[in-house]
Amino acid sequence: MPDAVSVLTDIAETLTDLDGRVVHRDLKPENVLLLDGRWCLADFGMARYAEASTAVHTYKGGGSLPYMAPEVWKYQRATSATDIYALGVMAYELLEGTRPFNGPHEHDYQEQHLHGTPPPLNTAPALLAALVTECLFRAPQGRPAAGNVLERLTRIITTAQTGGLAALAEANRAEAVRRAEADRQASAQASEAERRKDLLEAAQASLRLISDQFLTAITSIVSTAVVKRSSAEGWNVRLSDARLTFRQPHRPAPAGTTPSTSSPTPCSTSGSLRTDTAKRVAVTVSGTRTPRRLTATSGSRPPSWSRRCSAGPHRWRRLCSSPTAAPARRSAP
Repeated sequence: MPDAVSVLTDIAETLTDLDGRVVHRDLKPENVLLLDGRWCLADFGMARYAEASTAVHTYKGGGSLPYMAPEVWKYQRATSATDIYALGVMAYELLEGTRPFNGPHEHDYQEQHLHGTPPPLNTAPALLAALVTECLFRAPQGRPAAGNVLERLTRIITTAQTGGLAALAEANRAEAVRRAEADRQASAQASEAERRKDLLEAAQASLRLISDQFLTAITSIVSTAVVKRSSAEGWNVRLSDARLTFRQPHRPAPAGTTPSTSSPTPCSTSGSLRTDTAKRVAVTVSGTRTPRRLTATSGSRPPSWSRRCSAGPHRWRRLCSSPTAAPARRSAP
């Protein structure tokens, strides 16, 4: 135990000197060398100034898989907190004889560092275990600064504590574990939000492509049509008295608000083709599970198609007007 604390203290002292100035970005046991009785950092090939902008040819996302901080897996900017995370992995390895996450493949390491929970430290004193747990927080701003790590390492008591001090140290470790779990849950929620955002952006891009292809197909045949694009990435095509309108999906309601049930859903797109006040075709497409209707009416005796979509199987029906049938429903102008 004293040897592990000595190694970590020397590394923390170096990181304190670099704090706010240089980020190593590849801290691992292979880059820590013993020189004249002190443990020193080596291989600054991936290091950069803390305030330097990312270059065109960059090592962002680079590093050694078992020691890469969550923000590196997300291709975010590396900071001094990135080195503190790697120090936490090294400390865990020194104390337990194994790393907190063991992969073995790249995607395994990514999932573990982003969403996994390190096994509890069983061999370290409570104060040291709490410090290592804090170094492994996923949120960079939650990790202790290098100077704080150095100060706490110099105060670590490697001998067994008794009485009130032992109880206090154990309570501190329990709080660190609780915060680590809360940090993990917050990270998982943020990752899910990012996943949903990526899916939404992909769906919007696909819809824009379909819209452009649809508009191109129309204008290539109807060269005399008047096309007007709206600021909401929609468009309107007019040909004599006929009009075709396409509108992009509505944005989701802001967080904390309850959208109206009568308002358009976040994932709906609608268009209408109108030729006069008595004839209209209305189309509504929805990505939600709320029932929607697809209708078509024309003149006084129209055939009408209706489709209802719900959580269960789709139901299709065709309603054909007959001379004895009730008058057809007309849409408002």
